Amino acid sequence: MSELIWFEGRWTSTDLIPASAFKRAWAYGELIFETFRSDSGCIPFLRRHVERLEHSLGLLNSAGIPTGLPTLFQHWAEQAHEQCREPHLALRVNAYRIGLGLFDGAADWSFFVLPRVIESAEKMALLPLSVELLPFVDGLIPGRGGMKTSNYLPYLRGSSDEVNREGVLLGREGQLLDGLRSHLVFQMKSGEYLSPVEEKGMLRSLSRQRGLEWFRKKGLKIKEGRVLKSELDRVEFAWAGNAVWGYRPISELGGVLLEMRELMPVVEFWNWD
Repeated sequence: MSELIWFEGRWTSTDLIPASAFKRAWAYGELIFETFRSDSGCIPFLRRHVERLEHSLGLLNSAGIPTGLPTLFQHWAEQAHEQCREPHLALRVNAYRIGLGLFDGAADWSFFVLPRVIESAEKMALLPLSVELLPFVDGLIPGRGGMKTSNYLPYLRGSSDEVNREGVLLGREGQLLDGLRSHLVFQMKSGEYLSPVEEKGMLRSLSRQRGLEWFRKKGLKIKEGRVLKSELDRVEFAWAGNAVWGYRPISELGGVLLEMRELMPVVEFWNWD
């Protein structure tokens, strides 16, 4: 079954897209993407999503960053709701270019957009996640230089597509780096909260920024540091957060079963200026 896709200015199905259009983009990390939530055309964190995409496009030395991206995001979201006839969508905006090399300064960027039907924010926040640990491979860095690029794909292919499963990258020293789609927060049995420190080109996660700000405003202490696989027996609760579902409780982490509880109320997560 084909998926709906916005490509070259019109809505069509993915099985009609020529593979040659994306060959170099997939193979050499020339594709950059940004995934966001849209509730009937309302996009939380719109400005922050656009800023992160603009930053990534700039890092790839393109001939220029497209103007009016916030308007384009909004337009794509509204059209996707009309096409899908669903109130809650996750949209992945993909920017790609055709050229001879990664930094060849292509004339401009093209976009395709993949919408996916999701649950309401309130329901998603209650869905437990089962998390597997995936070995990190040098040279294949998700979020290379702080970007979402197609270098992400080797990991995505190695993880489940199920909405209730997630993969977490495991460093050579046994540290939990980050989730494929999410940022992690742990509450240890000692009561302290831990958030993995950014390293190895980890993405500038919007949920991570939101989480740290929320902890500060609540007067709660959260430590940024390393959480090691060998320390999982010290974890009391764990959560995975992103800009599509908010923070969700983790029920199983690397084979360790965890109790579940809420971290941040849904309304508070999405209420971020």
